[in-house]
Amino acid sequence: MDKDKITFLKKKWLKNNIFMIIVTVIIVAVIYVIAMIFHNLYLVLFNIVFSFAAYFYYRNKMMIYVEENLYK
Repeated sequence: MDKDKITFLKKKWLKNNIFMIIVTVIIVAVIYVIAMIFHNLYLVLFNIVFSFAAYFYYRNKMMIYVEENLYK
């Protein structure tokens, strides 16, 4: 495995998917602000779980992309 190629593929994937990551961050921020305005603990907890799930989802998608394109 070439670490330079892995780094290149990760950066390429991030460039191709930056819009969806930004949209997800904005959604998380909006949910957090709404939760703080309404003092809703359950919404804050949901937001934390959603944030971790989104991170793991995008990280997994990136690794799948890298593995598929590494040996081409």
